[in-house]
Amino acid sequence: IADTLRNLAIAASMQSNYAQANTWFEEGLALYRRLERPQETANMLMNIGSLAAMQGDYERALGTYREALSLARSEGNRQQIARLLYNLGWLYQIQGEAGAARGLLEESLAMSRGQGDLRAEAAALQQLGSIARKQGEYRQACELLEECIGLTREMGDRQRLADGLSELGEVALEEQDYERARSLFVDSISLYRELGDRRSVASLLAQLAFLAGRHGQASRAARLLGASTALRAQIGAPLNAGQMAEFDGLVATVRAACGEAEFTAAWIAGEALPLEQAVAEALAA
Repeated sequence: IADTLRNLAIAASMQSNYAQANTWFEEGLALYRRLERPQETANMLMNIGSLAAMQGDYERALGTYREALSLARSEGNRQQIARLLYNLGWLYQIQGEAGAARGLLEESLAMSRGQGDLRAEAAALQQLGSIARKQGEYRQACELLEECIGLTREMGDRQRLADGLSELGEVALEEQDYERARSLFVDSISLYRELGDRRSVASLLAQLAFLAGRHGQASRAARLLGASTALRAQIGAPLNAGQMAEFDGLVATVRAACGEAEFTAAWIAGEALPLEQAVAEALAA
């Protein structure tokens, strides 16, 4: 039963059904604890931590990751240890603590390579690429992300492929290669839509809104921003502090380009767009 609950919870989480996923994770965790199965307990804690982080509850995420890591170390499970070091690195990275994140991710990468764990290796490469991008190390970021994308194509891991393409699009965006950024974002959002990953779709709606604004399509940009905000509210996936600052800046720019009345009307229209229609508008040339 516990294994079934975990599989159901993972599927729900991938579809951004966070409330249901949390219920199933917690039920499964209680069963694993009762059965005294430390490896499965650590895996469930890892899942719960990731879900908490996606919902902005970083304190809970940190606590569950640390508990899981302690269990993995007590069992000598090196694969779990590598994956939990990645998760902790990712958690620090999204909170802007690049130094702590990089050390954990590099340790995870080394362990994953030593064990031949390609999925964990690709995950660490993607996050290290993200850190390099945020620190303006664009060449290194591209190298790391291209390696990540190569591994994900080799494995057929569409989720991580979409993540890598999206992050590479961010690099192109910061280098002001807007045509390449759009191409990468389009490929990524198409994959996320197929996978049902609404949280990532919401993120890319905002990035494609920025590009629409760059092309003088301010009203369209406002609609996409409205759609992105509504989708995040629907699934319970708020922006973190760094993302919120960027988003607020984008909103201010688009609002100024539209004028208050046009912006408000377009934003409200975007909030009302069904998901498929919002994505179709984002993909339109």
